[in-house]
Amino acid sequence: MPGIAQQVYPREHGVFWYFRHFECPSLPGPRTRALLRFEAVEYYCEVWLNGQQVGGHEGSETPFELDATWAVNRGENAIVLRVVKPGMEPIDGLLLSEIPHRHQSDYASFQPGLAYNIAGVVGRVTLTYAPEMRVADIAVRPNAATGELAAVISVRNDTATEIHGGISIEVAPAGEGPALRRIVQPALFAPGETQHELSITVPEPCRWSPEDPVLYRVTARAKSEDDDIVLEHDRSVRTGFRDLCVVDGYFQLNGKRIFLRCAHTGNWFPISQVLPPTPDLARRDLVMAKAAGFNCLRFIGGVALPEQLDLADEIGLMVYEETYASWCMGESPRVEERYNRSYDEMIRRDRNHPSVVIWGMINEMGDGKVFRAAVAYLPRLRALDPTRLVLLASGRWDAQPTIGSVCNPGNLEWEPVWGVEGPDAPKIEFKLSLYPGGYVDRAGDAHVYVPYPLEERWANFVRTLGAQTKPVFLSEFGIGSLYNPIDELREFDRFEARDDLVDREVTREIAEKFVADLQRFGLDQVYPFPADFFRESYRLHALQRRLAFDLVRSNPMFPGLNLTSLVDGGLAGEGLWTSWRRWKPGIVEALEDGWSPLRWCLFVEPGHTYRGRPLRVEAVLANENALRPGTYPVRFRIWGPPGVIWEIRKSITVTDASLASTSFTIPVLKEELHLDLPAGEYNLAAELERGGDPTGDRLTFWVTDAANLPRGTGALAVWGLSADVRQWLERRGFACREYLPGDVRAGEVVLVGVPPSRDEAGERWGALHADIDIGATAVLASAEPFRTGIVFYGKSELIRPDQLPWGPSFSAHGLHDFLYHREVMSRRHPVFEGLPAGGILDWRIYGPVVGHDGFDQCEVGDDVAAAGFAAGYAVKGGYDSGVVVGARRVGKGRLVYSGLDVLTYIDAHPAADRLLLNLIRYAQSLGRT
Repeated sequence: MPGIAQQVYPREHGVFWYFRHFECPSLPGPRTRALLRFEAVEYYCEVWLNGQQVGGHEGSETPFELDATWAVNRGENAIVLRVVKPGMEPIDGLLLSEIPHRHQSDYASFQPGLAYNIAGVVGRVTLTYAPEMRVADIAVRPNAATGELAAVISVRNDTATEIHGGISIEVAPAGEGPALRRIVQPALFAPGETQHELSITVPEPCRWSPEDPVLYRVTARAKSEDDDIVLEHDRSVRTGFRDLCVVDGYFQLNGKRIFLRCAHTGNWFPISQVLPPTPDLARRDLVMAKAAGFNCLRFIGGVALPEQLDLADEIGLMVYEETYASWCMGESPRVEERYNRSYDEMIRRDRNHPSVVIWGMINEMGDGKVFRAAVAYLPRLRALDPTRLVLLASGRWDAQPTIGSVCNPGNLEWEPVWGVEGPDAPKIEFKLSLYPGGYVDRAGDAHVYVPYPLEERWANFVRTLGAQTKPVFLSEFGIGSLYNPIDELREFDRFEARDDLVDREVTREIAEKFVADLQRFGLDQVYPFPADFFRESYRLHALQRRLAFDLVRSNPMFPGLNLTSLVDGGLAGEGLWTSWRRWKPGIVEALEDGWSPLRWCLFVEPGHTYRGRPLRVEAVLANENALRPGTYPVRFRIWGPPGVIWEIRKSITVTDASLASTSFTIPVLKEELHLDLPAGEYNLAAELERGGDPTGDRLTFWVTDAANLPRGTGALAVWGLSADVRQWLERRGFACREYLPGDVRAGEVVLVGVPPSRDEAGERWGALHADIDIGATAVLASAEPFRTGIVFYGKSELIRPDQLPWGPSFSAHGLHDFLYHREVMSRRHPVFEGLPAGGILDWRIYGPVVGHDGFDQCEVGDDVAAAGFAAGYAVKGGYDSGVVVGARRVGKGRLVYSGLDVLTYIDAHPAADRLLLNLIRYAQSLGRT
């Protein structure tokens, strides 16, 4: 002990027995008790010592103590635990879905993005001899405004009689130094547990903050004064003076407005999935987060490890904490009992830590018994801890805007401070498919996972969120990379981890599927080694994080951001660093840039445009109390291959009134430019000439010269194209006519878009196949007619793949590209002539043209130009792939198929135009061979 059962029986769920022998050199003396303390056992346990049942506990994350005085032996002892952690089948009336379990799943349904169903002894087990009368607990309630330190001291009296005595508290610096104050008062200790309230004032207390985490040590002592009973016991805890609250919708720490710079972690670790293989891994999350500019960590759907909170206290990192009960617990007759116990025990364990500043009640749960239990829990919480900020429901999936999201310290009501919340709030619609992933209409505590590659409409959605309501706390938002199964797998060897561990097995399977697909698609020469593809995904992910910071930090309605996610938990690539706590390339610089108190947020739309077309440039300065009152000169330039192309000067005026306002943003520049920029890569650059050194002062964009696009030649038969696309093709030099079955010659190209109806498609596909069979070349410029399954961005299935002449294997599927997404790898190929290729398609250059579709099957001999890969994807098996651009021989002709979204962006995005021209020219070249 400790130990996770699934490290021994990886696929088993149910009942586990733990046995251990240990030596006790002596027995408890007079007036002494033998106490078995468990840091945590998941989930339900019964405990025997030397054949005597000494008690049990229900719960997964928190400590409990059992009196084993009568059962302990001098010399050899045997402890036995029966641990029950149910799965999908009930055991002893327990069912995984009905107990606090976060989003754990059994082996049969486990996939990346979920937690695995684990059981066992999660923390240390100790046997302690303690006096019959002892300080059992201290709850310290510091008041930062007055310096008063109130303490509720619980004293346990295991004798049968009342004990007269005294109780004292003493406050001192947590490190070295004499006591600052000490008070003593008489007390009567009745049998059982009694509570005693004392108060002491620290003159001019130093406040705990991320910049200066000052800690105090409070010692409580209980002492008997009866002649026949001589007992004395003390207990110490660390605490600090600080006050986090929400004022006018914005966070204030110690009376100063702050931007909450947060990320969440499920505390996922390799091998056991809940305990670090070495203590260093648990510390790294906090140290790395602090170094990267965070001021807060959210332990989502599960409590922090005790040693993590100790470290957070010391280094100055705020903590937002939840329990397993906050997420995915199903409804049952015991919902309220289990919810209350889970939160009672977390709060009792952690309420003295000054780093813990927020209790979170619910994450992504709809209106139901669990949500209502959280709403009703507030008075009970305030009895345990009146000092902390409480947030009701991250994401507000309950869609109940008449209930506020916030309860400030000392309050007993849910306060409507964010979004559309209020007693007369309008009814809102709980329909996630209407909005970016996770977002509920006008929610004040919002989850927003925008589709990637990012479209301008979704960028504007994030930038203007909250403009029509009160401020909005962005409690989940982010973009991940791919999960790197190859490098991750090698780390297991360092710890000599078993081959059959679930996380190692799933990681190995993802790696094997990816390597096999590289060879099958003929893309195994694009990178030196397969792992380089994932490392490139890491690098591009850091660039996307920078752009996401622009969206968030420029919005004046955001009081803070909880970034997804700290670590690659659950075998998914959503983290800032890997599951083995290695920085992803470029992420340190991206975070340092993104969290800077003084930061430029720069925008150029379009980010890839044609020469001569207008550009919209914008600059917002995010100022988190960093730029003091005054007037500051600013210069903006556009710089590229010819040098400085454009320049403008502005000035920024900061007043005391503007600093006192709630907004963290200063709009500085918004211009529409008409510049004749030669083709090339450009930067919008900003310079604050004095007063500070903002980060984020460069933004890259690209210009293409339409005159460099190749001219089209020859005849095209077209089917399912819009009039706009057809006219564009004709302007580019192609002679277009409507495709008619049997009206194409060998070597001629048929360009197919999205046919208008199922019936017509059903009639013509067979004819098209016949035309290809005798020598025509068809370009399928859209995957939409072949798409199967439900697609996040809408679905238009025109014909079932099994009705196609190529058979059911020739189908395409869409991916939910948001937090979890794919990357498209291309090789150098005629389809990508004139565009960056030979690696991952960079979203900054290709934009939404990359699309979300891939074709499912690749036949031997297919010429694959590009394929998409999703590793660590939130599906069973954790992996998905598909051909994005390929060609195959059909009879005497060829079939060129593409999942790129070129048709949507013709004449709007240079990459779409070039790709369509290249597809046609490539098809024409095939027709000549």
